[in-house]
Amino acid sequence: MRCMGVLGHDVDHAGCVVEVEIREMSNNQSASRRIRCSAATPGKAAVPGISIPVCRRGNGLARTSHQPSAAMTGLALPPSLRSVDRPQRIAENTSSAGLGRRPCRQYHLSRFATKASEKSGLSLFCLLWVLVATAGGQGSPDDVREALPEAYRADIQESLRLAGDNAEELEKVIEEVDEDLREEASFILANIPYRDLGTVTGDLLLENIQWAHTARESLPWGPSIPDDIYRHYVLPYRVTQERLVSWRPFFFDELFPRIRECTTMYEAAVEVNRWLDEKIDFKTSERRDQDPVTTVRRGIGRCEEMTIAFVVAARSVCIPARSCWTPWWSLNDNNHAWAEIWADGQWYFTGSAEAREKLNEAWFKKPAKHAAAVYSTCFGVSTGEEERIYRQGDRYTLINSTHVYTDPCELRVKVTDTAGAPASCCRIWANVFNYGWFRAVASKETDDEGWATLVLGPGEYLLTGGTDTTGSWRKVRLSAQEPDSITLTLGNPSAPEGFTWLRYFP
Repeated sequence: MRCMGVLGHDVDHAGCVVEVEIREMSNNQSASRRIRCSAATPGKAAVPGISIPVCRRGNGLARTSHQPSAAMTGLALPPSLRSVDRPQRIAENTSSAGLGRRPCRQYHLSRFATKASEKSGLSLFCLLWVLVATAGGQGSPDDVREALPEAYRADIQESLRLAGDNAEELEKVIEEVDEDLREEASFILANIPYRDLGTVTGDLLLENIQWAHTARESLPWGPSIPDDIYRHYVLPYRVTQERLVSWRPFFFDELFPRIRECTTMYEAAVEVNRWLDEKIDFKTSERRDQDPVTTVRRGIGRCEEMTIAFVVAARSVCIPARSCWTPWWSLNDNNHAWAEIWADGQWYFTGSAEAREKLNEAWFKKPAKHAAAVYSTCFGVSTGEEERIYRQGDRYTLINSTHVYTDPCELRVKVTDTAGAPASCCRIWANVFNYGWFRAVASKETDDEGWATLVLGPGEYLLTGGTDTTGSWRKVRLSAQEPDSITLTLGNPSAPEGFTWLRYFP
């Protein structure tokens, strides 16, 4: 490795300004390093480390990609240091050619100023010493792999296998992530949705992990968030099925001035939603979800896009958040999506980009009391110890949150064939009437004994079930919290004759 140019520094009584340009060459190939340096004056407290990630570039020029730190932003510093300037952005490349490629902020120079003391200085010799001394601390690739948490290794290996030609992007994360962030990186690599494995970039994942960690370390509520909540609801780089872009720097820069005086997550979440309400208006858009940065810049979005924007905005300032929705209303046509946030030990709901003075207040609060079903999303597989799991799939979890909004009913369904024998592995659906047809709001597969249990809001449902050759249907009314049981007998599938009424519960 060769350090191809530290361009110098300039020191004054207010602090030091350092201008850096780094080139790394190894066998005519560009290399990547994550370099951490800090400055301290004898007798004074050290300024927290400044993280300088170095992006791989084809021409061998290593350009730093802006990341926040306490020394750069003034976060979690004494009042005397909170006037520290933000980094000056010298150049930007905001192109995003294709899904999974982020608008990567690039810099020939990274300027930052610190005021750690009256006469703090960083000599050229010291800067060179720090860069060279820390450049080789990651160890060999095999050593790094062995250092990954054992609980994630099998799933990470599966990710690498399924990523195909894109596996090198995942390898980049393994090799370049800071040692103290390997646990977070391992969680992400082990839970990347399959649809992302062939397109997601290492730069995007590394940026996401570092910015999330910096926000957690810098904001007053960060350390109080349990690790499992942080990993499932702050750390993830996506929400649902939106286009992948770099969003953490954008939202952090926009929101930090708004929430810097907040002392609790609850207070900050209310302020985040107030900011978003100023930025976005509801308007039906394309069926495919647009990315959250586009939603804010366009100023319009439908409910799911507004929810995605709120969730990433909250996560950018270390507030755990997730998307939530009802598949179909049972009282009227259409459906709806909103956000849930975890603050100070419990979950709350809020309308996305719907400013209110407190949480658990939204226009849909009354309609949700009559919801047939409400679901919340979780990145990765959740243990579900404190929540009711609706379904766990490959690298995702759906949580049944119906009980948060209404008094749910438990419906146990026994499915048999014409001879009365249990029908195992038979899927059943609970349907409501919406947009002129019966729409499924919940489904389940029967167990070996032919039983399946559905948790639904009060109301009337058309229950259907069957196989490729047989089927059955039955209307059911749920009005009490006590469990109810019914039997479906499979036979020749046929539609109901004449009229079928499904009553709305006022």
